[in-house]
Amino acid sequence: MLGFQNFIDILKKSPLDIIKTNESISDEGAYLAFSMIADGKANNAQIKKFLTLINKTGITKSLLFGAAKALNERSIKIKAPKNAIDVCGTGGDNSNSLNVSTTVAIILASMGVVVAKHGNKAVSSKSGSADIFSKLGININQSKEETQKSLKENNLAFIFAPLYHPAFKNIMPARKELGVRTIFNFLGPLLNPAQTKRQLIGCSDKKIAKIMAQTCILLKKEKCWIVTSEDKMDEISISANTIINKINKKGEIEEVIFNPEDYGIKKQPIELIKGKDPTYNASQLINLLKGDINDEKSQAYFDIVTLNCAAALIIADKFDNFKEAIEFTQNHIKSGKSYHFLQKLK
Repeated sequence: MLGFQNFIDILKKSPLDIIKTNESISDEGAYLAFSMIADGKANNAQIKKFLTLINKTGITKSLLFGAAKALNERSIKIKAPKNAIDVCGTGGDNSNSLNVSTTVAIILASMGVVVAKHGNKAVSSKSGSADIFSKLGININQSKEETQKSLKENNLAFIFAPLYHPAFKNIMPARKELGVRTIFNFLGPLLNPAQTKRQLIGCSDKKIAKIMAQTCILLKKEKCWIVTSEDKMDEISISANTIINKINKKGEIEEVIFNPEDYGIKKQPIELIKGKDPTYNASQLINLLKGDINDEKSQAYFDIVTLNCAAALIIADKFDNFKEAIEFTQNHIKSGKSYHFLQKLK
């Protein structure tokens, strides 16, 4: 394990040449490295090299926790209702699916669940949550005060990451140039400025999902589910079983396998929920909220949104079991109430 002083010695020679050896970096070492990046003490080439090295050697709990701590300390905080939740994925799963978590966030808010939706524009996909909210006519550049007001009055606010994480301006150029999944994909859900204690987090990597669960405990989250489907989606999938790492209020992790067929939802090819550009994805979202389910593609989209929405309802303590949460969600979507909520929101 690289100690703090060893780490400082390394930094004196080469600021971000930290993990060339097979040794693990400590929590404090990771914290210092990401603090340097956040404070603009590393150039673009160094950041790219650093992120590439992490991709080669692997993400550890110390890296994820140290980075989250450094970046959370430097974020602009938002006051949110205590019961607010977040639903988001890490991205980078290469599925290019429709925007499931964004759809879920809007539906949940229309049900009365307060959702502080943290997100960004697309980095390694065609359409990010910010792109969709913009296409729906929702302002993603709200002030802190407007965001807090929206959470209170509308049960929903989109928290555009670059506005609340000034340090991101030092990071985004390198991420865009790399164009691949990096540790920042996995950090995103851990950096919500609303400091949500309850979250549904999608992670496309089974090994890192477990590390994220451990990190959530260190960050004192109350009730989080980290979901990884066996087809490597960062959602609860309709085409395969999903591994769910559940974190309870006691700070314990329980791993369960979720099979949609156990709840009457048949498995369907992942190709049915393929997305395109933000315009297309937003149009499909609107059709779903209208309850327009008339072919196998819209049915598949309806099913995956239903499953993830049901999970979030359980996390929000609205239901105790999947069966009831699924039935409630199905009826709510088909009623068109979520569509009318979206119109009011705009």
